[in-house]
Amino acid sequence: MLTTHMETFEKTDTFDSGETSLLTFAVSNNGRFLATGGDSSSGKVTIWDLTSRKVIKTYRAHTYEVAGLVFSPDGNLLASAGSWKDNTIRVWNLQSNLERFSATGHNVYVSELAFSPDGSLLASRGDGRFIKLFDATTGRNLRDLFASINQGDIVDFAFSNSGQSILAITKQDLLLTWDVQSGKITSSIPVNCGGYCRMRLSPSDENEISLHKDDKLTTLNILEPESYRVLEDHEYIGAIYPQQPSKDTLLTISRDKIQEWDITNGDLNSKIEFDSSGFTLFPDKQKIARVEELNLIRIFELEGLNLINEIPLKAYRELVILAISPDGTKLVVRTNPGTTTPIVIDISSGEILYKLTGHTENVHEIIFSEDGQYILSVGQSIILWECATGLKIGNLVGSVGYNTNVSFTTLTNSAFSYLNGKIIFWEIPSRSLKFELPVDDFLVGLAMSPDEKLLVGITYDGKLLVWDLETRSSIPISDINVADAWSNNLNFSSDGKMLIFTSSGCITLWGVP
Repeated sequence: MLTTHMETFEKTDTFDSGETSLLTFAVSNNGRFLATGGDSSSGKVTIWDLTSRKVIKTYRAHTYEVAGLVFSPDGNLLASAGSWKDNTIRVWNLQSNLERFSATGHNVYVSELAFSPDGSLLASRGDGRFIKLFDATTGRNLRDLFASINQGDIVDFAFSNSGQSILAITKQDLLLTWDVQSGKITSSIPVNCGGYCRMRLSPSDENEISLHKDDKLTTLNILEPESYRVLEDHEYIGAIYPQQPSKDTLLTISRDKIQEWDITNGDLNSKIEFDSSGFTLFPDKQKIARVEELNLIRIFELEGLNLINEIPLKAYRELVILAISPDGTKLVVRTNPGTTTPIVIDISSGEILYKLTGHTENVHEIIFSEDGQYILSVGQSIILWECATGLKIGNLVGSVGYNTNVSFTTLTNSAFSYLNGKIIFWEIPSRSLKFELPVDDFLVGLAMSPDEKLLVGITYDGKLLVWDLETRSSIPISDINVADAWSNNLNFSSDGKMLIFTSSGCITLWGVP
């Protein structure tokens, strides 16, 4: 199994929560509702409609801090947890806006809540060695699940995918499993992950577990404890974009390293590390560019990290490299202050070729067309430029808003973006609207097949959506859910036969029919 950890979170909007200090939040599975919890000055829970960005309801939930929030799988219930000086659990019916029940039982505070996959049970964890199980309809405490003194306090827990078991990690480095019906421990496996580690279950196999803390990731199958293995240096593997240099290898690129994986067996073939100042890989995968000393760009050969060139930009500070052209001759940077105008630089001479002047807001992304003929700059709108001259061609029609997953298509001379609940395609270079694909769920990732016949998206709640671009219609697929969809990257393999999904310690490969 290939593993990685994503660090990218797309900003879609900013609005005032009304709290002096926002402590916790949760989003419903359909991506429509946001719940926020306040500090000790309010103890309130606020429900937001993410479409309108308006408050639906505010509950005076707790007498002190709100320590945790979780929506039921169907989105009809919201559970909130009170911290110390409160230590209560409250469950709210979002259809009637009334409290369904409240519960107590934890001695200090409630630190974590979870609904079972079918929504019939609510589990809570406090600061100690037990988990409480409640009937999510009545609030009746059904049973408590205990870890012994020798097993240690529970630091993380989750329902299994079937809902028949609860799994937990303890401070004594044990993975415990309880049967939900009987409340009895069914397995205890030493995991050596260093105490306060976090746990994630595979969405496809409830026996596959990943545990991570700091720079170490542990994977195991609870039915086969001998499958246990520790993979080091996973905190920053983050696959900013996975690439396939060859049929059997996958390249993952993050802030501080480049790694090559064998996708036939999941082994790590090679790794090149950098310090935390980061780097940008050239399209030929032979060179990297780095910003050093705030206003100095250095170009290195990847093999041996030999210095090739230096580009001093003394008039600017806090440079950020946004993109490198496909032929490796141009480099685009933004400056701080001055982020509304990216600068295009000739890599060989260090000369500033032109500035992309036209945005009135920060530019957060630059995309080159594969043939290097055009540039797209993405801010609160998308502007098309001629790459050779820097001539501004104009704004893509109707592109105002927060655009994500912006990309060119090679075969059909188009560009597309996810914007305002739709996937929008534009003709290039005319910039006119070509067609739109409405999306009911909130998308956090998009990928197009190399033949440009399929478009695949991933929603906030981890569902895959597929469109046939020849008919511009959606393709029904069996339900495929993935964990931690927010922190993900989605790509097709270079031959189009695999879909590559990277998220939270794993790289998952799906076959494409």
